[in-house]
Amino acid sequence: MKEKNYLTCFSILAIISSAFYAFWAFSVAYQASFIKGFDKLFINLIANQNKTELFILKHLTVLANTPVVIGYTVVLVIFLLLKRKYALAGFSTFVMALANGNNWLLKHIVQRPRPAVSHLVKAQLVIHFQVVIQPEVCQFA
Repeated sequence: MKEKNYLTCFSILAIISSAFYAFWAFSVAYQASFIKGFDKLFINLIANQNKTELFILKHLTVLANTPVVIGYTVVLVIFLLLKRKYALAGFSTFVMALANGNNWLLKHIVQRPRPAVSHLVKAQLVIHFQVVIQPEVCQFA
């Protein structure tokens, strides 16, 4: 019985989220006036010279770059495959591919210019890591 309730709640949440997403996407695509106000509000909130905020935003920006997110996904999928959670690994791959494809498609359909504000934080990809796998340490139950 609980499983059916979870499914119902998830379905309702998915429908509401999808409706909001569609509303927002059409509002951006058709340049609704409230979108410009929304942009200005958030630009004013983040466009400052606070060194702590700039430090945090710079690092968050790097963590949200597409290659880094793809890296997270690959690590997650490998972990799930090692745990023999094949369905979850496939689902994770599907969701990330769908989300990135949707993002790319919308960017090319809408072609909305970025707001005219000086970029205090520039997205850069700098990753340095070394992976050392020791079979005797990597034992999964």
